[in-house]
Amino acid sequence: MWSWRTHKGLLLSLAGNVLLAVVIGVLIGRRPATSAGISLPSASGTGGGPTLQWAQIRASDYAAYARNLRALGCPQDSVIDLIVGEVTAQFSERWRAEARATSYAFWESPVLGSSAEQARLRELRARLERERRVLLQQILGPAALQAMGKYRLWNDVDPAAEQLAFLPSAKREQLYALQQKYLAPTPEDLALMSEAALQRAAADQARQRAEIAALLSAQELEELDLRKSETAERLRQELKGFRATEAEFRQLFRVRRAYETTLAANTNVRDPNTLEVRINAERRFAEEARAALGAERYDEYQRARDPDFQNALQLTQFYSLPEDVATRVYDLKRDVDARAGAVTANEALSEQRRRELLLQIQNDTERTLQNLLGGEVLAEYRRNNRWWIWND
Repeated sequence: MWSWRTHKGLLLSLAGNVLLAVVIGVLIGRRPATSAGISLPSASGTGGGPTLQWAQIRASDYAAYARNLRALGCPQDSVIDLIVGEVTAQFSERWRAEARATSYAFWESPVLGSSAEQARLRELRARLERERRVLLQQILGPAALQAMGKYRLWNDVDPAAEQLAFLPSAKREQLYALQQKYLAPTPEDLALMSEAALQRAAADQARQRAEIAALLSAQELEELDLRKSETAERLRQELKGFRATEAEFRQLFRVRRAYETTLAANTNVRDPNTLEVRINAERRFAEEARAALGAERYDEYQRARDPDFQNALQLTQFYSLPEDVATRVYDLKRDVDARAGAVTANEALSEQRRRELLLQIQNDTERTLQNLLGGEVLAEYRRNNRWWIWND
């Protein structure tokens, strides 16, 4: 679901300024502030007293900041809210920096975090949380711990808001309203819906698309599709390991969208004409993708789409192996398939000789994988991929 939260740090800063203005306004009888500061009343009550500057209240030392707020008469609950909010915002920035979190990039495929990386992030999160709690207790005492629950620190970036940051805020709000107007059924609901209900859902989806198209410019609509469409999501999934640039993703998206549109309009595969249209669409897709990427990158794209490569990539990423290991495992499999196929197809070989040659290929392959993966990873790979190497 899309969400339109404003950045937390900005909200906290604004809230602090507003609260401070209210407190000072009460204390000085709502006298107007000058550009240089706020003039406090003199002992005679006629004004013209010392000027209170923001820097005198807002201190980088949070303990001093809390004391200054209390000295101005700021309620304790508000002091806690301000200090906890600002400390949390500071630690949130540290988390994003040290976790090496990046902003949303629609052309990047999701990557499975390695076990080592997951452990690093867990340790980092625990360390920062301990530091935050100790700091707040030092400043505010035990009451701070109860207030901390109000403020999110971990995973507080809203992906939906980042996805639509390219749009003006007014259009983002209108898109959100359209989503609420046309709530899409869940996969579970779809499985239980009648044919008539499915048709109504499809009609609602078409009406929603028409209203979105009317709201956005052609360029904005494509930007939305690059981030939110099923075509873009499928493309991201099949590009794991390809490391597409933004330009490459855009080109492949346009080619794939045209291809999928043709398939969606020709679904009756029992019709010979439909089958021919789909075959031609597949050939045209391959030609246009190759033209868009160039021959070398197209070969890499084809490899990235191969389930064998995806399987090897997932394993090597999880165990934090070098990036090229998945490619080497994939190339090894292709070579082994070719060698084993040639042995199997050679009718001049006796059955005994054929078994000997296939066993030799198997032993060579296992030694190579041992060198590439190491014992632990090879054992895991063997559990899930024994069908192409091991006969036992």
